Amino acid sequence: MSKISCNIIKDLLPSYMENICSEDTKEFVNQHLKECKDCSALVKIMQETELVSNQTDQKMADSMKKVKKHVQKMIEFGVLLGLIGIGMAVSAEYFGAVPIRFYYLVMPVFLVVLHGILLDYKENQAEGKRKNSFYIIVSVMVGYSVFLELFCTEWIKKGIYPFGLEENKVGIFLSNQFWISIIVQGVLATVVFYTVIKKRILYQGVLDGCVLGISINLIFLSLLRRLDTIDHFIMIRNQTLAAVLIEWILTVGVLKILFYKKSR
Repeated sequence: MSKISCNIIKDLLPSYMENICSEDTKEFVNQHLKECKDCSALVKIMQETELVSNQTDQKMADSMKKVKKHVQKMIEFGVLLGLIGIGMAVSAEYFGAVPIRFYYLVMPVFLVVLHGILLDYKENQAEGKRKNSFYIIVSVMVGYSVFLELFCTEWIKKGIYPFGLEENKVGIFLSNQFWISIIVQGVLATVVFYTVIKKRILYQGVLDGCVLGISINLIFLSLLRRLDTIDHFIMIRNQTLAAVLIEWILTVGVLKILFYKKSR
């Protein structure tokens, strides 16, 4: 075909590629492409370019969806923490200290919402070393809080106060240690949650452990505010600690069963 015919075909190719031309035009272009190698090569390049463009657009759309989903999950997590904080502040203002039953209610609700937020993420066995490090930190902080409280009550009963503490300073010492434990586990939980959202690698057990550890420390702080006699404190502490552990085990166990079945 003549050169002008190629120029005409090139003018028609955009509508031809988008399939918005008439049947006669399609037939005319197809006939030309069968006879002209240059125009056929041009069409092939245009098709490949369009494919790459579509793939790029799809990747950008997928990335935007991921970012939007991540932001939404962070907002949900922040709202949950904010509501719990407001509830604690109101309870402390009304009752003088956050009631233990508040933690009985909030802890399972928090675990349910947290599992729901992270439902789409999967455990990654390749992250074993990092996950084990997180587990060790959580276990150490929970164990430290429990054993410190147990030892301190024994010190008080025996009238022996280590670290040069005076009797009236033991409560302050305990409160500070519990707050340090809460802050450490709170920072760990935030880092782990951010890692889960960013890398889509689930550390659900670590987060569950942080929830337990922070709950135990907050409960100990509430008990300290209501301390009357040491014997009564020990009795309430033992009952409360056992109840919280049982509630946590049951809640996490049920959630793992439910979400495991749902993810299959």
